[in-house]
Amino acid sequence: MKRVLLSFLFSISFIFTSSCLENGSITVEVGSKQRNLIIPLYKEDKILWDRLISLNIDGLIAVINPDNGVGTTKSLFYEDVINNLITANKTPIGYIPTYYGSRSINDVKNEVDKWLTFYPNIEGFFIDEVSGNINDYQYYEEIFFYIKSKGDFLTVLNVGSYPNESYFNIADNIVVYEGDVINLKIYVCDSYPSKSSIIVYNGTETDMKNIIKNSNCNYVYITDDNLPNPYDTLPTYIDIEVETIKIY
Repeated sequence: MKRVLLSFLFSISFIFTSSCLENGSITVEVGSKQRNLIIPLYKEDKILWDRLISLNIDGLIAVINPDNGVGTTKSLFYEDVINNLITANKTPIGYIPTYYGSRSINDVKNEVDKWLTFYPNIEGFFIDEVSGNINDYQYYEEIFFYIKSKGDFLTVLNVGSYPNESYFNIADNIVVYEGDVINLKIYVCDSYPSKSSIIVYNGTETDMKNIIKNSNCNYVYITDDNLPNPYDTLPTYIDIEVETIKIY
């Protein structure tokens, strides 16, 4: 996800327009969905992290990314962030890039181990730059089962677009869309709603409310931040987003 421009180019070309909300293709009973926030915050900023930790919602997933991954040394800052998130009933997960299946599988496994050594309280992993291609399925299957061999850690795959459906067998959750709000199809989570998430940037407050109201995604994140790095701050409407999640 740090490679936002590259990830954006790899995303499926989806279109989110008001017409898709009005044509009757999405019918969701208000209050019937179980959903929460998944927030990538890629900045070592105490004010921002304290703000995230203080959000009035339990079960939020926060993606921790010290240095495009775990980094080479333990950070006392992120150790405190992880512990404070857990105290606040939120779920910290560690970022691991895979370069769309081209990274050495041993390097990925070593990074899992390093996360667990540096931050033993981490509660899961955010596997980024996932190809979603059937040809790479065994690669990601091996990563998934390696993580699970270490404990019952939440495992989120960030494909950034809709993957080959077999991938839903090797993830607790999959980011099926990551990109600009204008390219989002509101029904992208409908096939596997309980295991699908979306991460959307350049969205207005109105966009945010419409997406949360009309999508079936298990986890969502909509921000008005934008490229080149839409994950270096929180949306200006974050409190409203939290309350909207609770309504729908």
